[in-house]
Amino acid sequence: MAAPDTVVDSNKVGDVYLVQVQPRESPDVGDKRNHWIVVIDVAGESTSEELFGWQYHLGADPKTRKVKFLQSRFHYRRDATFISAITPVGRIENEYHVNRPDNWIFGLVPAILHWYQEFTDDGKKKWSVKVNCQTFAREVIQKLGLHFPNDIAFFGDIDPWLVDLGIFVQSVAKQK
Repeated sequence: MAAPDTVVDSNKVGDVYLVQVQPRESPDVGDKRNHWIVVIDVAGESTSEELFGWQYHLGADPKTRKVKFLQSRFHYRRDATFISAITPVGRIENEYHVNRPDNWIFGLVPAILHWYQEFTDDGKKKWSVKVNCQTFAREVIQKLGLHFPNDIAFFGDIDPWLVDLGIFVQSVAKQK
């Protein structure tokens, strides 16, 4: 899907959502039970039935745990069976590309890619309790100047050695 080039509802432009999905097994996210995505509605297209925007998240190769930055158009019904939760977290302003959501995307992607590079030490850090889709979503929301919801418990809030042990066991099982 191409980037939107016109604003639909200026009152919704910049709305930011934390989306929890239950992905099917894929090369990007493995076979884990939950995946977290930050969605920014760059054109004010979202409705009570559908969520539109540009999505930013992390994926990883389940065998090597190499992390990758993922971004693309997001458009799904809010009641899609794989969406577990949609949490509005605030709004950001489009100061530089007003009424040009397509140009705003081209401004947002490099900024969030830069945050990914900082977060993963230019891709050197592997998927772990500290580097995963949940902790990256939190990082992006905070870097956008918004507050991460206090009532969402994250994988990264568990003792790190337990999580890393689970990741290690899963990676050994996948190599067999």
